[in-house]
Amino acid sequence: MILQEVRHNPLTGETPGKLRRLVSLWRKSGRIEPLVSQAITDEILRVLADPRFRLTPTDIEFFLYEEILYWFEIVDVAARSSFMEDDPSDDMFLPCAMDGKADHIISDDEHLLHLKEFPVRLLTPRRFLEIFQGHR
Repeated sequence: MILQEVRHNPLTGETPGKLRRLVSLWRKSGRIEPLVSQAITDEILRVLADPRFRLTPTDIEFFLYEEILYWFEIVDVAARSSFMEDDPSDDMFLPCAMDGKADHIISDDEHLLHLKEFPVRLLTPRRFLEIFQGHR
């Protein structure tokens, strides 16, 4: 599973309801396994270093290692040509999903959700939870 556009607020620790339910599926039940690549990790670090978050290097390190890398499988991604002409910044999620043999990419991103003919199923968090919870 690739989880794109996590809306966790590292300042407050707040996690919206849908994301909270997804997190519990990998943390508590181990029923899903999220994937991450070096490119995704680099983007997470770039975002967390944004001065608006006012995170110290220690905060960033904790968040990265304890909240993300501890729970995610790290995928080595082969170089590929671009998939996303409309939003190249989303490209990092697609090779990670393919090389990590993900069953799903979970995202609210319109560019990803409208992608045609991609070998990994793209779902909104809501739709994923509906399907997943129906297969208990």
